[in-house]
Amino acid sequence: MTPTLAEGLPIATGVIEGACRCLVKDRMERAGMRWVISGAQSMLALRSITLSGLWEDFIAFRIREDLRLHDGQAAANADSYHLLAA
Repeated sequence: MTPTLAEGLPIATGVIEGACRCLVKDRMERAGMRWVISGAQSMLALRSITLSGLWEDFIAFRIREDLRLHDGQAAANADSYHLLAA
């Protein structure tokens, strides 16, 4: 069943379109940019983490994973991850 305004349910296409513009278009469609799928996916993942305010949680997770996967040798500079999402 599709939600309707008569049922009092929100129909938020404008909000969704605005979020897509903010998340995707404003970052990915700058002058001269060309993307491959894997690069675009990586960029959008980091951008969504940054815009959602979850950056510190993400860095803590990445450090834990680096420690687990690389025998205790975490990245020396956690801020280097943030530069990728700028």
